[in-house]
Amino acid sequence: MLWITLFFILAVISFLPVKSSNIDDVLPAVPILNDTDRYIIVLKPDVPDHAITSHIQLFQHLRKEEDPLTNYSSIGQFRWYAGEFESEPFEAMMTASIQTTDEPLHDVVHYWAKDEIFSLQEMVQTNPPSWGLDRIDQRSGTDQQYRFAMKQGEGVTVYILDTGVYADHEDLKDRVTTGKTFVGSSPEDNNGHGTFVAGVCCGTRYGVAKEAKVVSVKTLDDQGNGRLSDLLAGLEYVVQQHMQNNSTKTIVNLSLGAKYSQATNDAIEQAIGLGLHFTIAAGNYGEDACLYSPGSAPGAVTVGAIDSDDSVAYYSNFGRCVDVFAPGTNIKSIWHTGTDATHTMTGTSMAAPHVAGAMALYLSQRDYTPAQLLGHIKHTSSLITQEFEIQNTDNNPNKTVLDNAVTDGYHYTRIPWMASSFGSLVNYLITLI
Repeated sequence: MLWITLFFILAVISFLPVKSSNIDDVLPAVPILNDTDRYIIVLKPDVPDHAITSHIQLFQHLRKEEDPLTNYSSIGQFRWYAGEFESEPFEAMMTASIQTTDEPLHDVVHYWAKDEIFSLQEMVQTNPPSWGLDRIDQRSGTDQQYRFAMKQGEGVTVYILDTGVYADHEDLKDRVTTGKTFVGSSPEDNNGHGTFVAGVCCGTRYGVAKEAKVVSVKTLDDQGNGRLSDLLAGLEYVVQQHMQNNSTKTIVNLSLGAKYSQATNDAIEQAIGLGLHFTIAAGNYGEDACLYSPGSAPGAVTVGAIDSDDSVAYYSNFGRCVDVFAPGTNIKSIWHTGTDATHTMTGTSMAAPHVAGAMALYLSQRDYTPAQLLGHIKHTSSLITQEFEIQNTDNNPNKTVLDNAVTDGYHYTRIPWMASSFGSLVNYLITLI
């Protein structure tokens, strides 16, 4: 089975070269979950329900779980079911059902795969400087100010599929809804990653879109791991909520990753077709993002990470599947241990919610389709001023860093602060760009 790790828990990253000016005190990797014989079975879109029912009954005796499997899940035309099966007979029967033309159920399954483990995409440092908000509101550099539009994300809902969100934190007060929990029995964030991500996107002090609503969907456990089946179930829930609310302003942030998964990409592509916007962490492997999911999902906004000097972070994935870069190294945000707690982290997990917040600002101004907003984000971004610190730069045309160009032509709020107290609200000055 393929295993995924958060950008901070990726074991390999502890052994990569480290820039002393940016990375220190990297925490050890979180242990990986044990492998099991869990599978995702993806069904063909035009198969009638009675054929699917017969197919599921055929494989029922191979399931390890006690509860019988009675139905399948769907996101648009992407349909699937998941379960733990006796590995060898399951794979033999599944292969036969697909390849044997005289098998009456051979035309039911599109493909099947192991139920992979997804993990957070982060690294953790202690007490580095914070600079992300300051960076994304101008074409280059920092100026100790963050400028943003008068409409700060109101009317937009951002779904955080993660370890949960600490709803009582003062930076998110009264703007967090606990959605559904797919991992464990408690919706609480006992890891901190989900709370941190929500703060970067939507915190009052530390966030980009300060009035956007946040919905927590727990798909990763307290160690930052979750199965593909958990992620797919979470996506199905978000799509259902989106359709029930008849919303055009739904953003899904996925600061998690794993090796390439066709099922993951297919599900996201169907959700995008239904009008949902996605921001996705590119990954912390220092490799081609197209080798990983959900970073390779077409139509989503895949986000790489830069350092404070605008250089691409050494850990960030890159390549044609990356749409934009945003601050990811030494980012300060809120934490799950108290109502005013803060923490500092590094990774593309931190870069993606910067873009989710910017997208919320855009959507609070007007409606965009996912394709339109992806195009607008790329069009209004700035060229990175420094070359990639990676090889094969000819294969990386996306030398852009997110710029909060939503402020162009609008009133905006200027928030100055001292570098030693990131996010401290000294005063508000309403002006016109």
